[in-house]
Order: sequence, then structure tokens, then C-alpha cells
Amino acid sequence: MPTYRMGNGFVHLKMTNTKKHPAPAPCCARMLHEGRTVRCMAISTILCDWKLDDGRTCDAPLCAEHAHDMGKDRHLCDLHFALGAAADA
Repeated sequence: MPTYRMGNGFVHLKMTNTKKHPAPAPCCARMLHEGRTVRCMAISTILCDWKLDDGRTCDAPLCAEHAHDMGKDRHLCDLHFALGAAADA
């Protein structure tokens, strides 16, 4: 059972967890919390769409707060957003 951040605390949520309907992974974005860098851990609803060299996508789990919206149903994690911005510069 995954652990998620909800508000200022952490909780275990019992969700449908089958191969067909797996529980969403916690958001993997890093954030500053009380002077430390920690994982976000909110419920993810988005996956990173950065194309990898092998043809797959990054698929890093992200919450809506940490996903960079790049257009219709296209989002990037912080790392790939920064790589894309560096490539455009």
C-alpha cells in the first residue's frame, strides 16, 4: 500500500491495486520542505512524456502541481523540462 503526502502529513490509502488498475505512484518531484529537499509524495495523476532514446517515455509519476504543461496531454518532469529549456537556449 503506497504512502502519500496529504496536506502536512503522510497517509496510507487503500486503493484498487490490481494489474489492470494499479494504485498511482507517489509524485517523484523534489521540493523544499522545512529547509530540506524532499520527495513530494502527493498522489500522481500525470506521467512525464519526455521521449527516451529507446523510443519509450520517461513516465516519472507527477502530481498536477509539479508537472510542466507542454500542451494538450503533454507534461514534463523538472529534469526534462530543464533539459528542454537548455536545448532551446
